[in-house]
Amino acid sequence: MTLWGTVRRESVQAERDRMRHALEARQSAYGELLGPATQLRVQLELAGQRSWRDLDVKLAAIDEHARTVGQRAAQVAVLAPGETAEAARALAAAATALAAFAARHAELKYDPGPEKRFLIGEIRAPFDFAAFDARLAEMYQAIDAELGDRHPAERGSSGRWARIRRTTRR
Repeated sequence: MTLWGTVRRESVQAERDRMRHALEARQSAYGELLGPATQLRVQLELAGQRSWRDLDVKLAAIDEHARTVGQRAAQVAVLAPGETAEAARALAAAATALAAFAARHAELKYDPGPEKRFLIGEIRAPFDFAAFDARLAEMYQAIDAELGDRHPAERGSSGRWARIRRTTRR
């Protein structure tokens, strides 16, 4: 084999490795976005059910999950092509809107004494998850469209993506 053939073969292999690493990075970013998005929805659903003695803590967790969704969406937007990046940004916006709604409609009661200790709190308005759920579904559709036949879950894999998808679609 000639030197040119060896260089060409190594170049093709390097390009395949680069593409495989890029795909793995995107798949990882998708999982890192979808997990906190699902956790945020669960936290919001629970916080809106009744009064809580630790609503201040729950609101802090909701805020943290919403920020994580935003950060992970930015990561996806950098790594992914157009439609998937747009879906990630829309999901982050919906997550932020729900977290802001929770903070805006939270009624916190404090001890009237000098220490002003937190007593109890509740979210006084029901959540409307329609927009968030629609953005989450769009994110899944964008991922499915991008990955196509490379999607491990479609090949019957029991790998990471298949586990993430099963746990976030309940």
